[in-house]
Amino acid sequence: MSNIIKIKRGEGIPANGVLKAGELGFDTTNKDLYIGTDDTDNSVAEKIGLSSDLFPLAIDKGGTSATTKEDALTNLGVDFVYKGGLTANNDLNAVKTNGIYFYDTGDVPSNCPFQNAGIVEVLGEPNNTATRKIQRVSRYGSTEVAFRGLSTSGWSEWVYINMNANKIVPITSGGTGATTATNALNNLGLVPTMVLGTEYATGRTYEGKTIYRQAVNLGTLPNAGTITINMSISGATISRFLKFDVFAIGSNIYPFPFINTSGSIVGWYRSSGSRSVWIKSNTDLSGYTGLAVIEYIKA
Repeated sequence: MSNIIKIKRGEGIPANGVLKAGELGFDTTNKDLYIGTDDTDNSVAEKIGLSSDLFPLAIDKGGTSATTKEDALTNLGVDFVYKGGLTANNDLNAVKTNGIYFYDTGDVPSNCPFQNAGIVEVLGEPNNTATRKIQRVSRYGSTEVAFRGLSTSGWSEWVYINMNANKIVPITSGGTGATTATNALNNLGLVPTMVLGTEYATGRTYEGKTIYRQAVNLGTLPNAGTITINMSISGATISRFLKFDVFAIGSNIYPFPFINTSGSIVGWYRSSGSRSVWIKSNTDLSGYTGLAVIEYIKA
């Protein structure tokens, strides 16, 4: 049978000589527990404590220094956890405690970037009064995400991002509205250096279709004759020419059409029934190369 320790009972702190080393005393008034620590000076008694001192158990005693799960996680430095649901009674401007929240469609908090169900994440400095915070809201069932930051000036505007790699982000959402560097420059109003044989979207439209521009090498020009060039571009047939500037480049540069010194006419024309272009000369231009700068829409 285990030893039974009898605890002396009394009101207030045990008086001198009441406890010897190893003896326990219980203060019935304050609900504190004492232990004697010295045989030679019986006045020495150390309070162990019960509810007032022992609980909540301090972190350095193996506890959490808290009486709730939320406070325990915070005290242990684990603040980025699920905090619960938000409703229409909540204001996201006031949600500054780090953690993860959820709101449902039809019960959306005020100042929320999306009007259907979503997940709210708050990250930043651990205390609730900090001004360096980030809110991230992910729209449920979508790839759309919104971000904003908190500073001494308050919350910034929402920044929207669509995480779907297959969707082209328009300029109005911070994108370029394009999938290539060339088209991005055109959409942003920046004219790239033209490369021979490379198609560029101009950023303009005609009859609802994108207008393209390209510099085309027409090859060696004819010697008092006609050459035919098929103008099918980038796998799609040209639907309509909107601009067609042709130059003869050699010892001199001549724009088409022109009349040379002998009075011969040099020019181009296109059949209305095809997408071919004919370059015609009544004189020898075989020492020249033809260059066309064209704008067009596709079929």
